[in-house]
Amino acid sequence: MNVEQLMTRDPIIVAPQTPVAEIARLLLEHRINGVPVIGLEGRMLGIITAGDLIYRAADETLGPRTSICQK
Repeated sequence: MNVEQLMTRDPIIVAPQTPVAEIARLLLEHRINGVPVIGLEGRMLGIITAGDLIYRAADETLGPRTSICQK
């Protein structure tokens, strides 16, 4: 099996300015675990997951999680 066989052709995406509550609503409504964050130029900036939301909700003083992506 290849990744392309598991990928969604038209994923739900969000902008960096999307409120966290809206992302949580989208994840619940569409029964998905994450969404790509896309910038104005159409470039993927990252992915926000349900785990990110739980991590943040656990302690509001926590900073952003470290990315595993290389720049």
